Amino acid sequence: MIGIVGAGLSGLLLGYRLQQAGKAFKILEARNRIGGRIHTLIADETPLEMGATWFAPKHEFLWRLLKELGLAPYQQRMQNTFLYQQKLHAAVQKVALPSQEPSYRVAGGTSQIIQALAKSINTADILLEQAVNTIEIAEHEMKVATDKEEFEFEKLVWAAPPKLFAEQILITPDLSQDLREVMQQTHTWMEDSIKLAVTYQTPFWQEKGLPTTLFSNGGPIIEFYDHSDRDNAHFALCGFMHPQFNHTNAATRKEAVIQQLQEVFGEEGVRFTGYHETVWQQEDFTGNKKPIGLVPHQNNGHPIYQEPVIEKLYFANTETSPHYGGYMEGAVYVAEYLADILKN
Repeated sequence: MIGIVGAGLSGLLLGYRLQQAGKAFKILEARNRIGGRIHTLIADETPLEMGATWFAPKHEFLWRLLKELGLAPYQQRMQNTFLYQQKLHAAVQKVALPSQEPSYRVAGGTSQIIQALAKSINTADILLEQAVNTIEIAEHEMKVATDKEEFEFEKLVWAAPPKLFAEQILITPDLSQDLREVMQQTHTWMEDSIKLAVTYQTPFWQEKGLPTTLFSNGGPIIEFYDHSDRDNAHFALCGFMHPQFNHTNAATRKEAVIQQLQEVFGEEGVRFTGYHETVWQQEDFTGNKKPIGLVPHQNNGHPIYQEPVIEKLYFANTETSPHYGGYMEGAVYVAEYLADILKN
């Protein structure tokens, strides 16, 4: 039997492929939900992306998977101008948006991918609230201990952030020092992000012909996009807060956001029907509560991950992918690649 640690996109897709091939496996997920850094909230009937959101035409493996699962992509609403704040409390300017390839979202939310994969996997093969603590590599099996029980696998796939492994897993025999150092210095996608979404009864920005995109150097919101659903029937704005707000409390963040919405959009901006945020640094199985200053995508797809890590132990998640590491495309690619190896 094959063990998979992590029920995010890579882990679930790998399980999905192994089930298609008739291979026995178990997926151990530390959280009480599946999806990992794909996390769609439904609020006011609007899918709000608190994690992974956008993808591009060049992300061929992801597009192929969406087609296979029967999921519908749709283009992110953008205009040829955007709103720009040079610094905190500065006047808002309209700026021409340089030509760029379109971005896409999944109709109904990115979690549709997760749900479609999970529906095709036997429910008994996905175990929640199973945080792995120790791994012992014996001659004929891998012994894995979680908070609740112990498992024995012929092979094991770590489908979670490498830095999480380096920080939280006791493994015998230990990994090489070179590998452990690279793992500790591999940026975890989303770990320092704060996703923010506000829902509205009407899309006032569309009605007024305002640009649907905001960029700000000062924050608290540094990127904001039209987040209305595919049919433009439910309305929201969604984006990122400045990482410096990781060090403030929820009430302070919300107060600062309301002030900025007032400055940028006027009274209509603060008449939202719902306010939602996810601070990924506070997530037990994603964020590093003591950040070490890694730059985005640092060591993602590092060559050391492309070699056999250790006998019977494999790594398969977006940070280890040599193809678009740190994106959903990377998560899909590395799962497909490893599935071909493990199916044989």
